[in-house]
Amino acid sequence: MKLVAETLAEYLNRLWDEEGLKGVGTGTGANSVVFEHPTDKSVVVKLSIDDPIYMSFVRFCRRNQTNRWLPHIFDVQRIALTSEPDREVWAVFVPRLKHATERQVMDAFSTEIAPWTDLKVFSRRTRLSYPQWRYVLLMTEDEDLRALVTFLMRNFRYLDLGTRNFMTREGGQLVFNDPLADRI
Repeated sequence: MKLVAETLAEYLNRLWDEEGLKGVGTGTGANSVVFEHPTDKSVVVKLSIDDPIYMSFVRFCRRNQTNRWLPHIFDVQRIALTSEPDREVWAVFVPRLKHATERQVMDAFSTEIAPWTDLKVFSRRTRLSYPQWRYVLLMTEDEDLRALVTFLMRNFRYLDLGTRNFMTREGGQLVFNDPLADRI
């Protein structure tokens, strides 16, 4: 499925009306809109609009496709907007995951990510302070977690680890779905 549009509004309307895509969840974020794939209900399409921070996360995920803490990225396509050729719009194709509950997030942190941490002092934005993330990096033997924590520490000022930015895949594995924000 090649994605092309004259304007973003026309493109979204065409997807919605002609191709039968349905919004997923609330459907919109600060810089994105998420739709069901038109032919494969196990896939969602996230349209990212002028969001270089999210796209850095997507590049990280693509370099780490087998990392259990990350969403698997099937494909990424740039959408050409003829009316605004300088505007960055990307379609990111990922598996459909389930929204994580606060309990699932807390359980993963308390058993796998940072079991030594008092979870009552968590920040809703960063979950752990920078020194605590550094401690996770020093303590963990999980190479997938080590790669993720290194990425999070490099981007610490952009962390947004509210519950809405976590998902779970089949079997209950917690996934950091969209941990960065361009502003807090």
